[in-house]
Order: sequence, then C-alpha cells, then structure tokens
Amino acid sequence: SHEAVAQMTAARMIEEHGDGCSQLVFIPVPASSVRKNEIRYMDFCKRVCELTGAINGYDHVRVCGERLAVHENRKAEKEIRKVSIIEFDEEWFKEKDVIVFDDVITRGISFGMYANQLESFGANVIEGIFLARTHYKV
Repeated sequence: SHEAVAQMTAARMIEEHGDGCSQLVFIPVPASSVRKNEIRYMDFCKRVCELTGAINGYDHVRVCGERLAVHENRKAEKEIRKVSIIEFDEEWFKEKDVIVFDDVITRGISFGMYANQLESFGANVIEGIFLARTHYKV
C-alpha cells in the first residue's frame, strides 16, 4: 500500500515547507513503463498532494515507451539497458518550484538527469525526496 509512504512523504514536505507546500509541484521520477508508472505513482501522487496541498505534477509527464541505451558501469564496462522515453509538458513547468520523488537511490543518475530536464524547461527543482529499502540476510 502506498498510504504509509504517502504519509511519510507528506510529513517530510510539511516539516520542511509548511504552508508553502501549496506553491510546490510534487512529481516522481517515472517508472520504466507506462503500466508500472501508473501502478506505482498515480494514486500515490494524488494522495501526497491531498495531504500537503501541493500541486500534482503526475499528469504533466508521460512515459511513452522504452529504448535501448548503452551505459558504462563503475568498472568502465559497457552494458545495454532499456531506458524510458519520457514526454514533458514543458511549458507547464516554467517557473514552478518542484519537489522530485524517487523510489530508490543508487548513484542518483536518474534523479539528476530528470531534474536537469525539468530545469531546462524553466522549473526550479528545490528538493529531491528518496525512498529506499535495504534487503539483507543475517
């Protein structure tokens, strides 16, 4: 259920921004496919915005498909991975203050590229909120 995570995210935003949340756009780094993005984020974004009064940016970014891309890993080896093709409502983001949510942080590359793209449209990315879960066996 996304409710617990929405509550934690909203509490963090309210703690940091208070009533100013109503002036902020809340938007996730999209998942890898249209279906995954909808399942993971549509209701979650709606709920976070209900709790905080923030502006829901979910409908202003669309996952259009996937393509193959070559990436270098930490050992400078090349690997081929699928990456999302994302379409932005560019004009809508102009001069908006944006909080970007990502559900995992590794090296922060997805977040960094996404934030840079938003800022190229005139958005002001003021914060990133990251949710991570560690799995380990003892």
